[in-house]
Amino acid sequence: MMGPCCPGKPIAKRLRIGNQMIGIAELDAVIDGALNLPDISDEELKVLLLSGIKEYNYIPSEMEEEYAAAVFEEFVKRRSKNSSCSCCERG
Repeated sequence: MMGPCCPGKPIAKRLRIGNQMIGIAELDAVIDGALNLPDISDEELKVLLLSGIKEYNYIPSEMEEEYAAAVFEEFVKRRSKNSSCSCCERG
């Protein structure tokens, strides 16, 4: 998805990574894609999400774990908002 005011520029959403707010391009698109994959483990989801955001963002190798945790946390929030019942949520 492209930004409305800047054609060709990806939309970025800000997430707290460590103790800084960082803009992550295409975060919503990556999470939306992962929401359609209910039959994979949380660890596989973390790898998939990190790989997805790395397609659009530079992530320093020493910060990959922090990015993965923050993006997964955002994914879990979105998944719980989209879930219509508690039996569909992962533990």
